[in-house]
Amino acid sequence: MNTEKNRLYLLGQEKEINRFHNTAGEWANAGGDDVMYGATAAQQTAVQGSVQTIDRAKPIIITLTNSTATGNVSFLGAAFGVTDTSNYGVTTGVTATYGLPGWTYAQFITQLMSVSYYVKELYMACDTASQLRVAFTVTYYDLSGRSFADPYSPTISPMNNQDYVNIVPVDFILNSTTKITLTSLTTANSLTINFYSDRSFDPTRGLIGRAPVKNYSGPGILMPQPVQAV
Repeated sequence: MNTEKNRLYLLGQEKEINRFHNTAGEWANAGGDDVMYGATAAQQTAVQGSVQTIDRAKPIIITLTNSTATGNVSFLGAAFGVTDTSNYGVTTGVTATYGLPGWTYAQFITQLMSVSYYVKELYMACDTASQLRVAFTVTYYDLSGRSFADPYSPTISPMNNQDYVNIVPVDFILNSTTKITLTSLTTANSLTINFYSDRSFDPTRGLIGRAPVKNYSGPGILMPQPVQAV
């Protein structure tokens, strides 16, 4: 799978990153995320077994509702928004809600301070079809003052017969310094985005003897369509 773009960014080689724009890689299909640190070969086998089933990616669901904002709309960027209790770093006039029961958007971006996700696919839904083709930018920041913007221009697949849904292959790390900016968000409308990650990094897993990286298989929402001769 394609991790080279993210590796180069972390090494500060921004110029080389341009070669990797919008190149979504393959989903992880192999085990290894549950291997204990310092485990012997026998212990690893006991944990994993001869065949390990990889969980399907579970969505991170965020809904953006625009009441008054015009122009660019930004959200996430936990390191910048977690102390902004008025709107948690989201563009003024836009409300962000977290879609899973028992969680708020504020709680989710707080979790991003310690847990990172390698996002490979977005499932976007909106009552306005044109919103699903709006370009967006994923911007990374670090404490040295560097930043890097990775643009995406969603297109509607001819195999997609749903007017109000779009599946977008992506390739970025979602953590506390990742901000997403839409070029526009239709007023009085809602956009729901499901983020599906290929893997996650959670250091607290080490407290129970697990590796901090957990792999996921694809969510199974983007399936090849058979073509038959007529």
